[in-house]
Amino acid sequence: EMVLTEDNIERVRQFKTLAQAVGCSRAQLALAWVAAQPNVSSVILGATQLTQLQENLGALKVSMTQELASKIEVIFS
Repeated sequence: EMVLTEDNIERVRQFKTLAQAVGCSRAQLALAWVAAQPNVSSVILGATQLTQLQENLGALKVSMTQELASKIEVIFS
């Protein structure tokens, strides 16, 4: 009940819209954002199937611009 709030659901909807605008999935956008953080040296993937790994590796194609990072920060501020 504390996590599944209407506010959090709306944030996920906004994030999905942003990911679609960039041309990637929410998972790919999230992984690209994490990888772009200056204090992150590696991103650990939780893939158990080849399709999941391929999906996650799609994050490498996402160009994490400052503008895109700022939009994500606004959604999850």
